[in-house]
Amino acid sequence: MVDAMPALLSLLRRFCRQRRGNVTLIFGLSALTLIAVTGGALDVSGMSDTRAALQDAADAAALRGALTYSQGLSASQTAANTAFLQNFQSDKVEGLQYNLSANVSGNITQLTYTASAQYKPLFLGLLGVGAQTLSAESKAQSQVNPFELVFVLDTTGSMAGTRISNLKSAVGSVLDTLYDMEGDNSSDVKIGVAPFDTQVRVASGSGYAYIDYSNCASHEDGYYTGGGWYGQTYVPGIDYHACLAVWDVYNSICATAKTPSACQSTAASALYYKTSTSGGVTYYTALGYANEKISKNNYAIYSYTETYYIDPTTFRKVVTQSGLTTTSARNNKSYVGATSGYSNFPSGDLDNIATSWSGCLSDRGQNFDVSAQNADAVMPDTLYVAADCVQSNLTTVKDMTSNITSVKSYVNGLTTNGNTNITVGLQFGMEMLSPDAPYTNGVAWTDDDVDKYMNLVTDGANTQNRWSSTTGDIDARTKLACQAVKDRGVTLFVVNIIEGDSTLLENCASQTSYYYNLTSASQLGDAMQDILKSIGKLRLVH
Repeated sequence: MVDAMPALLSLLRRFCRQRRGNVTLIFGLSALTLIAVTGGALDVSGMSDTRAALQDAADAAALRGALTYSQGLSASQTAANTAFLQNFQSDKVEGLQYNLSANVSGNITQLTYTASAQYKPLFLGLLGVGAQTLSAESKAQSQVNPFELVFVLDTTGSMAGTRISNLKSAVGSVLDTLYDMEGDNSSDVKIGVAPFDTQVRVASGSGYAYIDYSNCASHEDGYYTGGGWYGQTYVPGIDYHACLAVWDVYNSICATAKTPSACQSTAASALYYKTSTSGGVTYYTALGYANEKISKNNYAIYSYTETYYIDPTTFRKVVTQSGLTTTSARNNKSYVGATSGYSNFPSGDLDNIATSWSGCLSDRGQNFDVSAQNADAVMPDTLYVAADCVQSNLTTVKDMTSNITSVKSYVNGLTTNGNTNITVGLQFGMEMLSPDAPYTNGVAWTDDDVDKYMNLVTDGANTQNRWSSTTGDIDARTKLACQAVKDRGVTLFVVNIIEGDSTLLENCASQTSYYYNLTSASQLGDAMQDILKSIGKLRLVH
């Protein structure tokens, strides 16, 4: 249409020069006016569309500038300009100008992006209308409070390949906005990461007060890994607490012996247990015998009894009977008293796996498997179960730290394998945000000056936990864990990559807008950036 204009104008000039044929002149002027008016409507529409595109691009630039401002104004301007030019491409303007400026007041940062260009109308020019200046201004405000964020990341086998690659890239891009050009944390934030499959993993050790090393959990029916039973030996039908009572006896019976380790070895084949119910309360009783040679043919016989129950209100262990008795025997080191009503605990089945333990933890006892309650030795179900690793390459958790560079390096090293237990990831994420042991980098739950966030990323349905491989049973635990996170005042973002249970996961998030249902792993980057906007309270204010 632009190429036809010179010919059209030349024709109109020839019409106007004709002194003969007034009809022709009138027709020519009418045609010119008609073309100018009709084309002018197109000019006005084009100008409006271009102005809107200019504003949209300025909005995108302002948001990108605010997201990257922690890296310095220069880096923020570069990022904002890149976003602007990606979103505004027009051959109808000239003299395009754009700029990002910043105003910082306390913890509030306001970024202003301005853009302008000259729009030259095609048809309105016939009526003497010159180039029009189009302008746009957008302001993005970010109010960043100090915050703590734990990424709870599904590293199961289905996350292999492009999914884990995109996840690493997406988390890395978020972390990039949190440190400055020198690699320092430019915001008062702490970041932690809890990878999970059916378990989580911590650094191995034999002296953690929050861990049950007894291997008693392996005696519970249904404690199956998919590749075998947890622990060294599976003994069906022995209640977890009855086993713990035996464990207590085993560890206490030789306390006064001259050589406790030698004495204790004699107790392994003389351990007994029973349960009883009274008034709706279950009592767990254990009895043990051990011996130690005192002199020729003379032996000290030790017997120890313990009975306890779990208070249904406090979940604390209440010991009703506990005591060591010492007698002597001659030529009878294998003396065992009355054991009527007891069952013999299998010889050699009280394995302490502390020295061989590789750091993998399974669900705590119910209902602490969905709770941030402190681990406490007098509340056995609060203890984490030291378990054989179902997958040896499960990465140990990364405690919260302000060293953002170390977190990025850690995420890049994540590996994938195993089945899915979302509950254990959520529960341990709460543990990392907690101010109490085993991790103590979190501020108090009631500290209003620091916000707490959790970002769950998963691509699959629950398939296995400590007790079950039935998805519905495990989902019920996950639902409770999600609610526990939110009840603690933690803002929970949930990202579902393709295959997860949409209903379960959407309800898990703190609000519907904090749930991201992705159809491709390539969408992870945008989802993570959007989450960061929400965390930083980033919004357009103009």
